Amino acid sequence: MATMNRGNKMSSSKELLTVLIPLKGRDEYTVRISKYLNHINTPFRVLFADGGESTYIENFFKDKDNLPDLKYDYLRYPYDKTMSNFHSKMASATMAIKTPYTLLHDNDDFFITETIQKCISFLNQNPDYNTARGKIHDFHVSRGAYGEPYITGEMYTEYRDPVDSDTVQGRLLDQCSRFHSNYHNVRRTRNVQMTYKLIEIMDFTNYRFAHQAESLLSVAWGKGTRQVEGPHLLHQASTMSVGSEHFPPQDQWIRAEYWKDDFVGMMDLCGALIHHYDNAPLLEAREIFANGYVRKLPNLKDLLMRKISLCKEQKVDNNRIHLILEAIKAHDTESTILATNNTEHSTAQEEFDLLKVFLNSRL
Repeated sequence: MATMNRGNKMSSSKELLTVLIPLKGRDEYTVRISKYLNHINTPFRVLFADGGESTYIENFFKDKDNLPDLKYDYLRYPYDKTMSNFHSKMASATMAIKTPYTLLHDNDDFFITETIQKCISFLNQNPDYNTARGKIHDFHVSRGAYGEPYITGEMYTEYRDPVDSDTVQGRLLDQCSRFHSNYHNVRRTRNVQMTYKLIEIMDFTNYRFAHQAESLLSVAWGKGTRQVEGPHLLHQASTMSVGSEHFPPQDQWIRAEYWKDDFVGMMDLCGALIHHYDNAPLLEAREIFANGYVRKLPNLKDLLMRKISLCKEQKVDNNRIHLILEAIKAHDTESTILATNNTEHSTAQEEFDLLKVFLNSRL
């Protein structure tokens, strides 16, 4: 397993965490989040990874006078025409992050600094945890991107207990049984980087599979808590940057033509992790994950079992297994940086008040 490097400690929030914001379209929301983070003088570094077509956004970020108080980097990538383009972008962008912690963030959402700082502190104090999150709230704005913000409810009100098994198998199966998206969690950067390297190797056709793989991988290298106190994120449901065809109703998704090949990839990926870390035979490890995945959608158990039985008949891709295991072994040799977190910040209520002023005044 990775060794802990206790000699390199950090204190500035800009040295602790990078907010990675992938971009594809939705220019108005990109300008909004960047101007808001500039307005509040966010204590974190921000990295924009642009796979869109807009030259307006590229020129906007090139002019540093637009965001004089924001510490950011802007990376331009080829257009996200395919999922392969997107996977490559994310693998590349995460490798550009130098801070020990990362927060993935959509351009139409708003994180709450106080709770993000609590997540950092929690992970600093609990090295056996990889991921931490507070409460996520749905909200909408009266006039689209700008106007009066209203919190409309809380997401993920079930399954609040942490994913804290001592084995990779236990955590992966617990994540299936009590699935939450871990996309918005604060995570250790080295594990985020490995997550997207592995997803690039898998090259999932469907974004829901990539999204689920990311959440599963977030608990592969450590436990995960969903119990950090306070509001973590305000999630606005606006237009999607990936096509809605990637998220059809679950029964249609399972029946989709791509499902079999992508799920076999999930079996290879999670089976390889269980095999490597828990010393289970590879074929047995793949079977364990496949059988455990049924827990994720109990209402569709019969349909899932029929489709998974077909997946089990497919020949194991030994070359892909080799690439996965080689990447995991390389990851194990890297060191982890521990950090200190002594930065002052606004309270959640103070930050929400700032957000209300910003959205109403369109600064």
